[in-house]
Order: sequence, then C-alpha cells, then structure tokens
Amino acid sequence: MNAQIICEALGGKRTGQDRYVARCPAHDDKSPSLSITQKDRVLVYCHSGCSQEEVISALSNRGLWYETTRKAPKFSESELDESMSFCLIWNSHIRRGKSVSRADDDKMNMHLRRLQEHSIRRYRAVVEDACGT
Repeated sequence: MNAQIICEALGGKRTGQDRYVARCPAHDDKSPSLSITQKDRVLVYCHSGCSQEEVISALSNRGLWYETTRKAPKFSESELDESMSFCLIWNSHIRRGKSVSRADDDKMNMHLRRLQEHSIRRYRAVVEDACGT
C-alpha cells in the first residue's frame, strides 16, 4: 500500500509532496486528523490521539494496510470487472445527485483500490473518472 491510495480510499487530500491528510478510520472523525506520509514506508499519525496500533488495525480492517512481507492480493478478471461495474454505477448515482450511503461509499473505495492496485492500465478511465482526474 502507498500513502496516496490510503488517502484516496479515506476521502482525504494531498497537502504536499508525499504528504496527505484524511479522516482517521480508528475513531468517528469529523475533520481530517490523520497524517499519512510516504517515505521508504508509509507513516500514519492521528492528531486526535489514536495510537498507531489502533490506526493500523482500522486500516487493515478496510484492506488498506498489510505487512510488506505479504504480497498484495490478486484478483480475477471477473472480480475486476465487478469492481469496474460498481464504480461506473456509483459514479452515475453521484452525478445524478442521488445520495450514497456510507456503506456504499466504503464499498466504492474498496472497488476503486482494487482497480488502482491491480489493473490500472485496463481500468484507467474508470479510476481517473472516480478520482476526478
């Protein structure tokens, strides 16, 4: 995982080169309190007081953190196609002004991460559209 992917999945923003802020997944964060920095590894720090262990556990539960000794999960073509379809439908709902539940928003982030990490070339247009780039 890298800092940018974690930030995007949490709905955060870039604050500088290899520096990001997002809402902390370890507590009910109302405004961004999680600093995410990319160095030779990803560093996370919650300015609201969550321990690093709590933050990493919450990121792991969302599939956003894994040990460097573990390989990133591989997904089948049908799983990637399912992710692409979900992203396209989700984007359509957003553009039409339909409300999206927090659960659907989290699901969208999971599908988007899957596409970003495992098949960026094939699904580049979907990822760029979902990220607003």
